[in-house]
Amino acid sequence: MKRNNQKVLKEYQIDYLINDNNVKIRCQEKYTRYVKIKYDKYGQLLLIIPYRYDALKIIKKYESKIVDMINARQEKDEDQFFVFGQVYSKKDYSKKEIEEMYRKAIGEIKIMFYEIQKKYNFKKVELYFRKMRSRWGVCYPKQLKIGLSSYLSFVPRELVEYVIIHEFCHLTYANHGKDFYQLLATYLPNHLEYKKQMKYYSKLL
Repeated sequence: MKRNNQKVLKEYQIDYLINDNNVKIRCQEKYTRYVKIKYDKYGQLLLIIPYRYDALKIIKKYESKIVDMINARQEKDEDQFFVFGQVYSKKDYSKKEIEEMYRKAIGEIKIMFYEIQKKYNFKKVELYFRKMRSRWGVCYPKQLKIGLSSYLSFVPRELVEYVIIHEFCHLTYANHGKDFYQLLATYLPNHLEYKKQMKYYSKLL
């Protein structure tokens, strides 16, 4: 029987300390003879290794290559900026033009917020923006207030919608329990995929 070399037999994550920084590496074991290190579509380091190999030993062996990959990506990212998931080069825009693009993006997010509120008949709340790096949004059910991170202007519009609906659902369930996720799924069946995608943009903050 022919083996499927693309099938992931085992998947896990390793937190590895490099230059005093904790680097998260997603590991996949497959029927392969080769080691491959690359960035996945979410911007996380992905290590593909032969089945039953010791991932930690391989990471140590290729540590210098991983460091070079991280440094190269950081240098590249310094010359770029994101607006609604679209990548732009800072060389093509002045600082004032970039600030104006972000100001317009925040305006669009406000419009999206109230359109979603009306579409799903969510409670009327007070909306505010803040430069939050540790979270994308926050909800205060008793005060009927929702705060959004101004950095949401970085992410694609469908992910902005995900965050907005996520916070509106907290008006009903304050925690992240089973009932909360069941409610969220009624509005966004693909919410788990959106959550994964948000992890990539979280690394840009």
